[in-house]
Amino acid sequence: MKSKFDNTVKLGKNVTIKSGVELHYVHIADNVTIGKNTTIFGSQDHIVEIGKNTYISPNCYFNGAFGLHIGENVTISAGVMIFSDSGPNVGILTSIYPTEIAKIVVEDSSWIGAGSILLPGAIMKEVSILAANSTLKHVISSGEVYGGNLAKLIRKFEY
Repeated sequence: MKSKFDNTVKLGKNVTIKSGVELHYVHIADNVTIGKNTTIFGSQDHIVEIGKNTYISPNCYFNGAFGLHIGENVTISAGVMIFSDSGPNVGILTSIYPTEIAKIVVEDSSWIGAGSILLPGAIMKEVSILAANSTLKHVISSGEVYGGNLAKLIRKFEY
């Protein structure tokens, strides 16, 4: 399967994009790898930024239409989903649960475990970890490991 991206995408040097990747409104720095079957999109007003030396594993889905910044030296494991907006799209539930919209930030040298979900407003400070199969919608401070649904503090570490 061929990868798809248009003139809204800017690529740095030595960027590796595997098969089946779809990109729109994304700026990618140098030495980034994006695994197969991954979709990443921003919007005209909110370009997704991916910092240098970042590794994104296969089968990820990033909706950064309302803001997504991924720092340098970040590791994102397989099957991670990121949503800068979340809520029902049609029907009566739209008036009961309005769509949440907020920028998501993953700072330098962070690691997101496989199958995790980041919801609007999630922030991972530098050198933080989100364990596999976790859901994050708040802030993880530097030197912290969070996990679970919803994610909570598991431990702190020094670096």
